[in-house]
Amino acid sequence: MSSAVILGNVSTIAGSSQGYAEGVGANAQLASPIAVVSDGQGNVYFSDLANHKIRKVVAATRQTSLVAGSSQGYAEGVGAAAQFNQPTGLALDGAGNLYVAEALGHRIRKIVLATGQTSLVAGSVGGYQEGVGPAAQFALPAGVAIDGLGSLYVVENSNNRVRRINLATGLTSLVAGSGGAGAADGSGIAASFNGPELAYFDTATNTLFVADRGNVRIRAVK
Repeated sequence: MSSAVILGNVSTIAGSSQGYAEGVGANAQLASPIAVVSDGQGNVYFSDLANHKIRKVVAATRQTSLVAGSSQGYAEGVGAAAQFNQPTGLALDGAGNLYVAEALGHRIRKIVLATGQTSLVAGSVGGYQEGVGPAAQFALPAGVAIDGLGSLYVVENSNNRVRRINLATGLTSLVAGSGGAGAADGSGIAASFNGPELAYFDTATNTLFVADRGNVRIRAVK
């Protein structure tokens, strides 16, 4: 018979004041941290939105470090040579790749954690277009979720859509959403969202859960 894990004791592992500084615990400075993921090995990765960086904190030591990013912009590179434009949602796969929804960059990016190398997955300018790599267009992608079967799901805040990226081919496709703001349930374009923000893929039920901020709802996409 298993016993339940009781949560409730809150402690700060990183951050104190607004700014940018690496350090231990409260000596670190953050600016609008917005999403976190854990690799299950004691490393917590977070998107530091206003600093335009992806960072890491080791839970046991509370030491922060830079993963990728420097100033606001767009550039692929290793570590501080890369640039992001308001990174938001994060998703981590089982092969050590961190996927980033870049809101104002209208792109989905990938970071190989072993090397710190960034690369483009999909997206270019703001808009709506299905395609491969930079031929695809997103509008304020806010959240990403991975299903473990080769698909990355993207929640678009401005396009009010949920999209899928085939990670093997780079091709994007529509999962759900008409593009107009609304709260309709249904399949594909019959459904509507209102400023969806973040998502989580539940592998046990093959369900994508979406935080539909403008509708004050949690939606399930199967």
